Amino acid sequence: MKAPLGWLRGEIATWKRDGLISPEQERALLTRYPEPPASNVGLALFAGFGAVIIGFGIILLLAHNWQAIPRVVRLALILASIPAVHGVGIWLVRSGRPALGEAITLLGTMLFGAGIWLVAQIYHIDEHYPNAFIVWSLGALGMAWALPSISQGILASVLITAWCGVEGFEFSRSMHAGPLVIAGLVGLLAIRRQSGVLLSLAIPTFLLSMVFVLFNIPCPSHAHGGMIIAVLLNFSVSLIALAHLAQRVQYFQSAPKILGVCGRVFALGLIYLLSFPSAAREMLPSVWSEASTAIKVYMLLFGVVAALLWIAVAAGCRRRGSDRPEVDQWLYPLAALLACAHVAFLSRDLDGWLMAMPFNLLLLALVVALMTRGCREGLIGPTLLGSILLMMLMFARYFDLLDSLLLRGSVFIVVGSAIFVQGLIYRRVKRQRTEEVRQ
Repeated sequence: MKAPLGWLRGEIATWKRDGLISPEQERALLTRYPEPPASNVGLALFAGFGAVIIGFGIILLLAHNWQAIPRVVRLALILASIPAVHGVGIWLVRSGRPALGEAITLLGTMLFGAGIWLVAQIYHIDEHYPNAFIVWSLGALGMAWALPSISQGILASVLITAWCGVEGFEFSRSMHAGPLVIAGLVGLLAIRRQSGVLLSLAIPTFLLSMVFVLFNIPCPSHAHGGMIIAVLLNFSVSLIALAHLAQRVQYFQSAPKILGVCGRVFALGLIYLLSFPSAAREMLPSVWSEASTAIKVYMLLFGVVAALLWIAVAAGCRRRGSDRPEVDQWLYPLAALLACAHVAFLSRDLDGWLMAMPFNLLLLALVVALMTRGCREGLIGPTLLGSILLMMLMFARYFDLLDSLLLRGSVFIVVGSAIFVQGLIYRRVKRQRTEEVRQ
């Protein structure tokens, strides 16, 4: 916002100097378009990173000299430092320095985590060690909601994901509560604070913790891949639908873009992966009859949620007559439906190319839709994304499908010509739109 307003204020000064507006009109315009308040994001970011690094430094120093400190002094040091640091941080927040205060409270939460491990070491507590991550994360969550604090929410989501990963890989346990806590507490905090940073981190940590949960559900090894792919695709298309619904609500301004970008990145990555015959054959076998009940529930749950969200999007389009998703965006739920059909119904003995070909056609349809929309509306984003996807698809099929040098050369010429023509059309449409705005 600062750059456009800075330009406008400069123009207002020029208009006054040239006599185009009076001093009263200048004051009225400056009142109508005030300077936005200074952002503390940079200070909070660097101060937060600094607090985390300082916390690690303190932990390492204590660990180096830990055995030389008497046990009572050690315990007193732990118990005194945590409330002292948190007290200073809360005082700074209430004194009007929220960024610095959040950084200090983040240091206090780092010391709280260190205290958990150090107390266990002092008294030789033989406990299930991943529990320390969940206790630490609950402390961070408590501070995140009490202040409220974005940096504490970030730390909590990382710790919960670490808890799910350690429980999964070390003890083969699925921590089903982990993703729920991230979605229900960290996600709601991001919405409450309207924090794009926290939402941008909550989405991938939720996804990663869900992968840890799914991988460790007791199930035949060959059944995990297809189920996980189906769940992740349904989650991705749900994010895209939520982006459209959030756009209509207009409460959290940056949420639609974050949800849409995350959903499309995840979905495109999975679709591109499934366009390879070997990957499709390994990851999409029909395993419904062999899968455990728990993983079936997850697949059905995410599938139903995705279907309901897209029904809500379609119903809203019909009622409003506007804010319609573009053609390329309707192709993402089709990909999720196709993956679910493979997992649930289609034969495990299908040839790899028969399984991968629909995803190749879907990618090609996405390319055409994106390039068409970008050229028609003069938008660089869809135009560039369509070109990148076309080149990725061309190079992928170059190695596993095209054997003849003549055929390979022809494909390169066709693809290069398509991108070249697209560039010419985009440039012409962009120039026309610029002229229309000037008129």
